[in-house]
Amino acid sequence: MLQWLINHNPHYATYHIDNTIIESLPEDGVPIKILAAIKQEEDVGIIDAEMDAYVPEAPTVILDPNDNSQCFYDLDK
Repeated sequence: MLQWLINHNPHYATYHIDNTIIESLPEDGVPIKILAAIKQEEDVGIIDAEMDAYVPEAPTVILDPNDNSQCFYDLDK
C-alpha cells in the first residue's frame, strides 16, 4: 500500500522504503521500542479528555434546499 502511494501520490513522492529496516522488524508482534512506550490506562474517561484536546467536533452542515450551491455551517452546535 505504501509503495503504491509513493508511486501514485505526489505527497508521498519523496518517501523511500528501506527494506533493511523492514526486514529487521519482528514478523509477528510489536517492536520492543514501541512496546516500551505503551502505557495501558484503565480509566476510559481519559480517552474523551484526550480526544477533546485535538479532535474538534464536526460542524453541523445546513443545506439550503432552494440553492444547491449554498452550504452553511452552524458552528454553535
